[in-house]
Amino acid sequence: MQERSHPTAAHPRLRVHPSAEADRLKRALLAGPPHPADALRHLHAIAAILIARWASPGGSAADAAPVVPLFVLRGGLVLWQPWLDVRGPGPMGVLVPFRTGHAVDPAIVYGSVPDPPGARYVLLDVALASGRTALAACRALAERVGPPAGRIDVIAPFVADRGRELLLERAPGARIHCIWHDERVDGEGRMVGPGFDIGEFALGNSDTSLRWASGREP
Repeated sequence: MQERSHPTAAHPRLRVHPSAEADRLKRALLAGPPHPADALRHLHAIAAILIARWASPGGSAADAAPVVPLFVLRGGLVLWQPWLDVRGPGPMGVLVPFRTGHAVDPAIVYGSVPDPPGARYVLLDVALASGRTALAACRALAERVGPPAGRIDVIAPFVADRGRELLLERAPGARIHCIWHDERVDGEGRMVGPGFDIGEFALGNSDTSLRWASGREP
C-alpha cells in the first residue's frame, strides 16, 4: 500500500488531506494481523482525521446546506462513530450494495436516505478500490433524489488509482476526499495490502461468515 500520504494536483475534484499521524496509524495497522478491536481503533482514528479535515474551513463543508452522510455498508460502518464524534448527531443514511461476485458491477439493493430540502450528500466508505461500488451508489442516489444529488462528496481514507480514475471519469458530480490517493488493486479489483476483510472487522468478526443476498435493484 501507499507508504506515505502526500498532496497532489492530479485532478480538481480529488482532494488529498495528507497526515503524518494517519501515516503512523496506517503503519501500525499493517504491521501484523490485527485483532478486530485493534484494527477498528486505528481505522476510527484515521477516519476522524479525514472527516475533521473535510469539515474544516476550506475543506469542503463550509457552505450552509444541510449535509447528509450516507454510509456504504459494510466497510462504511467504520466511519459512523468518527463522523458522530466530529460532526455530531443528525440525519444519516445507509446504502447497501449487492453483487454476485467481486469482479461484477454491484447494484444498490437497499437505501435509507434522509431528504431534507437542499441537502448535500456525502458517501462514506473506508476504501475506494475498484470504484464500482461508489459509482453505483452515486448513480442510485442521483436517480432517486434528482438534481440535488448532482454534487456528492465521497469520503474514503484509502483510495486506489483504478477506483479514483473510474469515479472521476463516470461520476462528474463526485468529489473525492482521501488521505492516500494512490493505493493499488489486484486483478479482481481488491485493494492490495490490508490482509483482512474491513467489512468483517467493522462488525467485530475475525472468522469466516455465512453470507447471502437476494433481489435486484428496482
